[in-house]
Amino acid sequence: MADPGPLTCLVCAQTWPARTPRCTCGYDFETRSPAFAIERLGREARHGNRIWRRGLVAFLLLPVAFFAVGSWPTAVMVALVQLICSVWWTVQGLIKADRANHRLDEARKLAQLPAARVIIRAKP
Repeated sequence: MADPGPLTCLVCAQTWPARTPRCTCGYDFETRSPAFAIERLGREARHGNRIWRRGLVAFLLLPVAFFAVGSWPTAVMVALVQLICSVWWTVQGLIKADRANHRLDEARKLAQLPAARVIIRAKP
């Protein structure tokens, strides 16, 4: 029997060997079901949202570093570390949430597609 060739995920467009049961995004090649992908990508999008919100809160609490720490040089260093972390969390969270939401939209589109039916008419 000939090898059917590589499989391409309909959610994330990654290519996999022919006998791979499931993509890393959660799309099931055997059943062609995006249900697990929708669940997994929903969790990933929520996690990304939590990360960028954490960065936003850290940024908004930046002035607290100057009042909470006694000495000026220490306060500047603490504020600098807090600023770097807040920017990092915000950017990484937004990227992760955007990627997950894009893939989640693709998976939901697959779930809404009706099954194709082939109708063959017999000649009279």
